[in-house]
Amino acid sequence: IKMHPTTIEYFNITTQTKLAESDYILSVSILNDEGRKVMNQNIALMVPPVLLSFLRSDARITIESASIQNRYILLTLKTDHTALFINLSTSVEGDFSDNAFSMSCDTKKIVKFAFSRCCNLQIDLNSFLTSLRIEHVAMYLPKESNDLGSQIDMC
Repeated sequence: IKMHPTTIEYFNITTQTKLAESDYILSVSILNDEGRKVMNQNIALMVPPVLLSFLRSDARITIESASIQNRYILLTLKTDHTALFINLSTSVEGDFSDNAFSMSCDTKKIVKFAFSRCCNLQIDLNSFLTSLRIEHVAMYLPKESNDLGSQIDMC
């Protein structure tokens, strides 16, 4: 592999078992020097999402907790199955700390929603939660592609 002069290769991934490309994704997390905080995270798909055997259209992403603090809302999301390309949107004016991400099964993610500075309205939590949309890629895949793969449960 020819790499850029400033690139350092720290590891190679080898496996004893031949895996089908449709049965896995590669998830990479870059941690800070102490190894405690995720600085960046990325996933790599070996095949298009429609060919992944473990995605399920019925994967549920739920709000475990939500609280208003000053001018932001703190959400704790959890999922019961792997969910790729999750997108958060709302009609309330403001910004999510992260509004597009993926989650592996049985994990939690904390997301902060900061109200717009020009928004002088008093927003209540119910209004925000009512307008909150949580979508993921498997919701939009042909039904057959997910249901065939649901035999392989990555959880």
